[in-house]
Amino acid sequence: MARSRTLRIWIGVFGVFASAGLAYLLATSTEYGRNWLLSTLVARAQGVFGGRAMLKVGLLTDIGFGHIVAEDVSLVDTAGVPVIHAAHVEGTLNMRGLFSKSIHIGSLAMRGVRMEFRQDFTGPWNIAYIISGDKKKGPGRGPGFGDDIRVDKLTISNGMLTMVSPWAPHPMFTGRARDSVIAVRDSLHDIIHTPVGMLQRRKVTLERVVAHNAIITDPKKGLASMQVDTVRGVVSDPPVRVNAASGSLRWNGDSIRFDMPMLRLPASSGSA
Repeated sequence: MARSRTLRIWIGVFGVFASAGLAYLLATSTEYGRNWLLSTLVARAQGVFGGRAMLKVGLLTDIGFGHIVAEDVSLVDTAGVPVIHAAHVEGTLNMRGLFSKSIHIGSLAMRGVRMEFRQDFTGPWNIAYIISGDKKKGPGRGPGFGDDIRVDKLTISNGMLTMVSPWAPHPMFTGRARDSVIAVRDSLHDIIHTPVGMLQRRKVTLERVVAHNAIITDPKKGLASMQVDTVRGVVSDPPVRVNAASGSLRWNGDSIRFDMPMLRLPASSGSA
């Protein structure tokens, strides 16, 4: 009797593991399973952004326990405009963090990245609003998914960052003097004229970026930050090529600050 009972227990344990293994195989090795898993992940992402954005994935090429490879991935705002698009994404996820409602990404590599960051005449940058919401509404619910997002290692190649933000002459300039300042600025920079004011557009070509310890959101509501190991690319305004730069990047809904103790240009080097 004892042997029979022990045998039944082992058969039951084996059945559980076999069922779990079969479910994993079906979810990762069949088109139906990958589509189901993809829809589940996308639905979870929509919950993280709280309706402020949608995650779209064109093709899921590989997925396993804690890792994913996808093509044509976009984060779009409520108007359907892509804020971030990557032609190719590879990432690993620390599954244990999910139990404490944190999103801990071990590594994230993106290729063919296009980022459109915009700040209108009122409100925060679009990417800051998507990630953190409108902080002017005051405290709400307790910590949940999306309140603690970290990336251990981030790599970007073949990227383009476009930033559009309000610009206006200093209030000391009035009348013809103000018109002259606007004309000079317009001739030297990329200025967009709208019925309610002017916007300035800057572009940064990111040939390669390697960073670590990226804190995208913090439960304690601290500044978002990351440690940048190296950046190589071209800035449009002022026009300059950056052969290499490293330092710390910090940002919030209104501003971005990049402290660069190491900056190497084609004909000089220093800090900024």
